Amino acid sequence: MKIILRTATTALGFLSLVGAGLVGQAAPASASTTTSFHAVWTGAVKVVLPNKFVFDLAGPADQMGATTVHAVATVNGLGLTCLAGLANTNVVQISGPDGTLTLTSKDVGCPNGVGTFHGTGVYTVTDGTGRYAGATGQGTLVGGADILTSTAQITADGTLTLP
Repeated sequence: MKIILRTATTALGFLSLVGAGLVGQAAPASASTTTSFHAVWTGAVKVVLPNKFVFDLAGPADQMGATTVHAVATVNGLGLTCLAGLANTNVVQISGPDGTLTLTSKDVGCPNGVGTFHGTGVYTVTDGTGRYAGATGQGTLVGGADILTSTAQITADGTLTLP
């Protein structure tokens, strides 16, 4: 009788703890970390007709260290924010030692000289691998390209949230 009573008491105590949510709970998810993100990349640009600019750049990025960038700006039509501006969508893939980040933005490339363009857009983080899998973030991309010398620069400023 003592064994049955002890087993019943133990089972009742366990059920009480489960009912109160104290047993069987998953550990809380680790908190995400949001930090500032800043990068400056320089390198080459080439025109791929009929409507693309392809950038191959390198430079340091906060949180990532030394990075390389492959970016494609696809011209979608004329932009109305400047004379002869080119509305475009940019996909910027950043590769670092611990993984990759992909940023996507829309902007208007405004001519500011013979064969030169300047644009500012708002980016969002749309993909990541390795350490950056599941990352989110947003900010601004400011870029310039000189088609005659095949040179370009892109600066990113914003936030990066790692899961």
